[in-house]
Amino acid sequence: MYIFVVYELLRRSSEKTGRAAIIQYTPSQANKDVELQKMNPPQHKTLEEDVVEQRAPIGRAPPTQYVNSDFKPVADKMLPGASMM
Repeated sequence: MYIFVVYELLRRSSEKTGRAAIIQYTPSQANKDVELQKMNPPQHKTLEEDVVEQRAPIGRAPPTQYVNSDFKPVADKMLPGASMM
């Protein structure tokens, strides 16, 4: 009996509040996605993005080459009590 009462209560309350109508006329997620795609077309690159793509060396630089040299840097000995900085 309790189950029947709860069912009837929920059914009648959905008719009063209009929840059944809200659920019936709410668009599905697929329909929402189609509408959002229409409102937000794909963006084209700006002039700044094109220039950066063409000129930026990130990831396109040649590998670093090391040059061997006979130069040896020489540092003078520090005086006693002098700071290392």
